[in-house]
Amino acid sequence: MPRAAYIILARFGAIDEAANTISFFNVIEAIRVKLIPENAASIPVMERPPMQQYRLVATWLREEGDSIEQEFETKMTCTMPNGGIIFEAQTGPFRFTAPFHRIYVNDISFPGFPALGVYEIKASVRQIGQEVWTALQAFPFLVMDEPAPSTNP
Repeated sequence: MPRAAYIILARFGAIDEAANTISFFNVIEAIRVKLIPENAASIPVMERPPMQQYRLVATWLREEGDSIEQEFETKMTCTMPNGGIIFEAQTGPFRFTAPFHRIYVNDISFPGFPALGVYEIKASVRQIGQEVWTALQAFPFLVMDEPAPSTNP
């Protein structure tokens, strides 16, 4: 069964396909948010802050006993501090054609966060046809209130 290698959420990233390497910039530890007023629907779109885009990669390492003929799938879930689910997605089947297999999700945007606190993006893998998801890996990040601007000169 594949081993969890790493999972990263960042603002920017680059893939060097020739060298098969990746770089991530501005890895997310915390996202600062402004509380939305009750009348948010009445705020003109031009005055709303733009949604930021994020990149996610979950990487798996083929174990010695894994055959390149075996097919696997991955599930990614983002959970709120209370355990509720923000999003959940599953990938199609993949095979290990190299020791590492990366799952990329580009242009993730969060339309909002229902609560402040610790959120977690989890990735798990299973062999096609199996019921149990294994090799769980997690990326926690904090959603916190943006401090009010200072009124001191």
